[in-house]
Amino acid sequence: MNNKRRKEINELRNRLEDIKYELESLSDEESEAYENLPEGIQYSDRGEQMQENIDRLCDAMSEIDDAIENIDEAVSN
Repeated sequence: MNNKRRKEINELRNRLEDIKYELESLSDEESEAYENLPEGIQYSDRGEQMQENIDRLCDAMSEIDDAIENIDEAVSN
């Protein structure tokens, strides 16, 4: 891999890190909002949907971690 492509890939990697950070921040906000709901609402459809959304955001962050790891391996070779 030449230096130009390596640089472009590293820039994309950095953008993924930024996206992951933003997702983490939003997930934390959603978690806090969920925790501040009355217990009865937490177990309602609304609360369950909020928890499902939090889980999906965590899954997305994990997928980004995997992508970053793959990028790191590709660039290191």
